[in-house]
Amino acid sequence: MFCSCQAGSYLSGDKSRCLACPKGSVSREGSMSYSKCVPCPQGTTAINNGKGCSCKRGHGWSWTSEVKGTCNPCPANSFKRKDEGLCQQCPIEGTSPPLSEGC
Repeated sequence: MFCSCQAGSYLSGDKSRCLACPKGSVSREGSMSYSKCVPCPQGTTAINNGKGCSCKRGHGWSWTSEVKGTCNPCPANSFKRKDEGLCQQCPIEGTSPPLSEGC
């Protein structure tokens, strides 16, 4: 029996294995049912094996609840590369304005 599934998947009904969420959907790590797979917002796609959704330039994916997420602006001194989903902090010696793709 599985204890926890990776993000982008959910535990099968018989609890014997993890199954991938449908194409264009994402889930949090440890999702226990198909209902925890949520479709990405319009204009975005699932990235990083279903861990999050793509967002427009300078915005990163974040979960707001167990089954909801959103694209939020990256704050000052953080950045998001085009092919990644999350805003990341700049290194100690780096700075950036809001909505940046680098430090």
